[in-house]
Amino acid sequence: YLNTRSSAHTQEEVVELQQSLRVIADQISREVRMAGFMIPAGMSPVEVGTATNLTLRTSARTGQMGRIAAPFLSPGPGSDVEVTVASPDMADFFAAGDWVRIIRPPNKTEPLDDTFLVVDVDRDGPTLTLSDFGVPGEQYNPGDIMVRVDDETTTLPVSISYELNGTGIERNGELLADGITDLSFSYLLANGSETDSPGAGSLGSIRAVRTSITGISKDKGQG
Repeated sequence: YLNTRSSAHTQEEVVELQQSLRVIADQISREVRMAGFMIPAGMSPVEVGTATNLTLRTSARTGQMGRIAAPFLSPGPGSDVEVTVASPDMADFFAAGDWVRIIRPPNKTEPLDDTFLVVDVDRDGPTLTLSDFGVPGEQYNPGDIMVRVDDETTTLPVSISYELNGTGIERNGELLADGITDLSFSYLLANGSETDSPGAGSLGSIRAVRTSITGISKDKGQG
């Protein structure tokens, strides 16, 4: 009975570890796909690429964004503006209290270097009501992109870093999972070669990232 119970407990720990590793792998995969999104021209989507550290640049860390569908002018301080987005699904990415920044795709710059507060979302519109515009009269156009950011102090692009610290995977210094024995990255370059040390001059030619994560449960069951 004791052996059976111990074996069952070990299996549960292994399953839990595998699920944890799968969640982390999926998160890294999503953020690798967003690397380079709406970052200034000439800036590499991969900021740091080594065998043990991956740092990405993106303007949409969360992947939550909406395309503006109708032109509008920024209001004066203390006023709100209703912004039409392209679809109800895009409106669903946002909620009152979120902060956004707005990027112009052709040159990947921001008409106003500022964050704006979402004060209301109307899915039927579909519209978002924004406030906190400090400069009035700035023209925004159909096709401009709103991206959700963490808070009013966030600037673009943002960096996302993954590395192994002891037995824990950290994302921007925050622990995601413990019990990890190995986290490694390799990089597929534009010329078809693969390396785990692309060098600063090759960061711009990275086309894919291969991630390997190994963990071990408390009872030494590997995932």
